[in-house]
Amino acid sequence: MAYGWEPTLTDDQILENLVTLNAQRAEEERNGHIRWLRPDYQAPGETYVQPSLAGITTETETAITPTEQQPFPKTLKEQLSAIRDLFRTQSGEWTAAQVTAHFKGANRKQKVILDCLESLEDLGILLSHAENGMTFWHLAEVGNAT
Repeated sequence: MAYGWEPTLTDDQILENLVTLNAQRAEEERNGHIRWLRPDYQAPGETYVQPSLAGITTETETAITPTEQQPFPKTLKEQLSAIRDLFRTQSGEWTAAQVTAHFKGANRKQKVILDCLESLEDLGILLSHAENGMTFWHLAEVGNAT
């Protein structure tokens, strides 16, 4: 059973499955979730989490360090602003490890970054969801005020 499909599928059924998968991929990309095959070539300098394969659970996450890291601010107010601005200028979903990789010298500040992410979520600036045992944050959609 290759790719989770029965070996007895007809050509039309295979084509139907491929069209469905392509529509799912396009929807993910519209929502900012891009699954790079070669992140170091396709998205140099971006932070990347290796997606897990269906049925294979992994607790590890690979965060590629951006080519130009920003220094991590010292005060809480500046830290919250820097993380908020990161989400405003970079689309998509981020894990705490990806946010940490964005800032120079922040590896020792992982707990502080996680607290900032949770605070920004409490303030309604970010939203989070869990997937495969990892938490992802993204900028909350701001509705049109009428």
